[in-house]
Amino acid sequence: MNPSQRSPFHLHGVGPSYTWKLAMSGVDSIQEILDHRNLEKLSEETSIPYKTLRMIRLKAKSIVNDNIIQIAPFWMPEKEPIYLDIETVPKWSKVWLIGLLIDEKFIQLYAEDYEKEEGILSEFNDIISQYKNRFFVTWTGYDTRVLRKRILFHSLSASYLDALGLVDLKLKLRRCFIFPTRGYGLKSVGKYLRYPFKNPHLNGLDVSNQYQSHIEKGIPLSPKVYEYNEDDVSSLPFLEGWARDYERKMRLNRRKFYVEKTL
Repeated sequence: MNPSQRSPFHLHGVGPSYTWKLAMSGVDSIQEILDHRNLEKLSEETSIPYKTLRMIRLKAKSIVNDNIIQIAPFWMPEKEPIYLDIETVPKWSKVWLIGLLIDEKFIQLYAEDYEKEEGILSEFNDIISQYKNRFFVTWTGYDTRVLRKRILFHSLSASYLDALGLVDLKLKLRRCFIFPTRGYGLKSVGKYLRYPFKNPHLNGLDVSNQYQSHIEKGIPLSPKVYEYNEDDVSSLPFLEGWARDYERKMRLNRRKFYVEKTL
């Protein structure tokens, strides 16, 4: 189906409620959102805030034109980052794999079984204690929240973790860019920006299930599990670098436009 003819439900952030309200006002497709001439009237008819409708229209424009729309400046702290991703057993939120990228060096800490969790958390503390005036970059804040919880569970100190700042890259990109993707998952955005995932069909649940099978049935872990974690870490500087380059190009274009306009 042509993207323009799809239901507004295919736009990120437009759930069943908004889709139904728009349909009740005769707006059944993404194209009809773009073509609507009076968003203020549509806001009154649907009880959807006007600012929300403007954002929905921008998302529709991004999908139909298959391009990226910048809605806010992108910036990052002027410090050296530590890129981080963890793998967990969701049922107990136990951490069994920690991936770190520090000064272009990739480190993986692996717990062979549940009892080894405390060991890799202690090793994690030892590693990050060596770095001052840094900040973590993760795809979401989930990673540091779970790490802190599990560190404290084992009566270890969370001071090294707490001393470093955090950039939630997913949240920052959502605030700065509209992508022509259904969502803001790491794989969705990464694939669109052409990050070369080694195992694009794997997801966090698959990896967790493989680890649980390893623990409970003795099934050896596939090397793809480690590659999956490494990809999730390595894609972070890739996406950050893309956003920095995009911001730089936009600034140059804005300056060029200003100079040409004043000549």
